[in-house]
Amino acid sequence: MQAQTGSGKTLAYSLPLLAKIDPNRASIQGVVIVPTRELSIQVTGVLKQLTASAPEKYLIMSVMEGSNNRRYCSIFLFLKYYHEMLI
Repeated sequence: MQAQTGSGKTLAYSLPLLAKIDPNRASIQGVVIVPTRELSIQVTGVLKQLTASAPEKYLIMSVMEGSNNRRYCSIFLFLKYYHEMLI
């Protein structure tokens, strides 16, 4: 049995995770592990939409096996200015 698309599965874990992020802490505060690239892209998109209008800045990024993750190295220099979530 599978839940239908659009039934709120991503929101069910995303909202409590976002609520736990401490704006005064500069460290990775959330990790979401998903089984496929497609789901990683989808979850990243949902989280970016949820945080787009937030007064705090959130750095939400997906790190997938086989991608060129070296491009993210420079981002880690700026992590102290963001609330972090890694997908």
